[in-house]
Amino acid sequence: MAGSGVWRCRKCRFLNLDVATCQKCGADISPKLAKALEEQQATVRFRWQDEHTGGYQETYSAPSHEAPPAAPFSPPTPLSSSPTSRPPTLPPNELPPWEQPIPRAAPSEADQEAAAAGTPVRPPRPGAGRRAVRTVVGIIVANVVLQVVMAQMAADRHLDASGILKVNLGFSVAFFGGMAILVALRGYELDISARWLVGPVARAVVTGLVIGAAAAAVLATVLALSVGHMVTDPFAALISEQTFGRFALGVFVLAVLGPFAEEFVFRGFLLEAFRRRGRTVALFASALAFGLAHLRFGQLWYFTLLGIALGGIYLKRGLLASWCAHGAFNGSLVLVAIIASHGSPVTYHVDGLALRLPAAWHEVAVAKGDFAAFGPGAAQLSVAHFNLPSGPIDLSRVAAALQSGAAQLPGGVAFDPSTVQLVKTPVGSALRLRVTLYNHPDDGALLVVGSRLIVFDFLGNGSARARQDFDGALQDLRLAGLP
Repeated sequence: MAGSGVWRCRKCRFLNLDVATCQKCGADISPKLAKALEEQQATVRFRWQDEHTGGYQETYSAPSHEAPPAAPFSPPTPLSSSPTSRPPTLPPNELPPWEQPIPRAAPSEADQEAAAAGTPVRPPRPGAGRRAVRTVVGIIVANVVLQVVMAQMAADRHLDASGILKVNLGFSVAFFGGMAILVALRGYELDISARWLVGPVARAVVTGLVIGAAAAAVLATVLALSVGHMVTDPFAALISEQTFGRFALGVFVLAVLGPFAEEFVFRGFLLEAFRRRGRTVALFASALAFGLAHLRFGQLWYFTLLGIALGGIYLKRGLLASWCAHGAFNGSLVLVAIIASHGSPVTYHVDGLALRLPAAWHEVAVAKGDFAAFGPGAAQLSVAHFNLPSGPIDLSRVAAALQSGAAQLPGGVAFDPSTVQLVKTPVGSALRLRVTLYNHPDDGALLVVGSRLIVFDFLGNGSARARQDFDGALQDLRLAGLP
């Protein structure tokens, strides 16, 4: 636009000279006006150089005439020291548009570090913060809609935890990929540039990996000491027991693709949009949005603190470091789940029996029943007893009645007669059968100990490892004396 002329902004009515973007509000010149100014510029006929001053002058198409004679050169007269002899100085708001000073913020410490490291520092367009917030809010709303769709799909198809994981992984790949592409295009439009690296590459990678893994280890240790057993993330625990292909895809989404998309959106895009307002505002704005995006409002403070920590790493070492820290943290959750599943078994004393469960299971308090525990893949196991007023019963006769259809379970619970069978355990025979409860498969076992009927209710939730644990627990039962 150099040499195009003067034009007035349609939004703020500000006069601009030789620029393509308004110096006041940042609006672009309209294509029609730009074309008119280019046509006006095309009418420039010639230039000549003043022989005394060396300056250039322009003239436009006009009737032919000779160039005016050059005025005799005379050196300028210096101004006197009297204040009245000096020309008045106009305030900035009264200067013509082409002499208006352009306000430039002093480079921050992070900008100086990024410039010294070779990272380009480019301020975002005016109003980029508001538009970036609207973009992130749209992403959060899309995530809510996606969660509702997946929940409805799981309910309609009666999916267990393994099926839900399969659907979740497919939607996550599409969602995270689309989110990263959308933010990249919006960042290019708003001139928001992520700082990928501050300092050497090796330092950024090592810093991120060490901080992320150390934070996960500290968190797992604190939780284990506070509740008395190892606490695993349900999603990470479910991934750890899948087949190799689904396990690899789950680790890729949880430790690579997901952290990259989230760091790119909340640190490289939203934090940079607010960076000119100060580090504190940028950190808290991006961290709060990061916490809200996880849709776990009971743990909002936890995800907000995690976002502040990742934002600090980003400001210090760049997006590569925060991505590595986020990925190492999530990947360590899968490692914790694998370690918990291979820990030493724990023995629980329930209704005169010694029930031995792997370390991945942990006891929970229940209002009804004698014992309850959660295991891999959100599996559930509960144990209750009933006193038999007429003495011991013959489980073989009960099994025969159920297999023939002569007996029905109370409460309208459906069951498959072909699954009814007697299995031997160290404390006697147990009656096994599979039922359907609320459209979900449920596994049960009945055991008679003295004058008590012990009922085991197992909800595997699609976890093959949990079902193996339950089968092994029945084969490892021992008498431990009545409570």
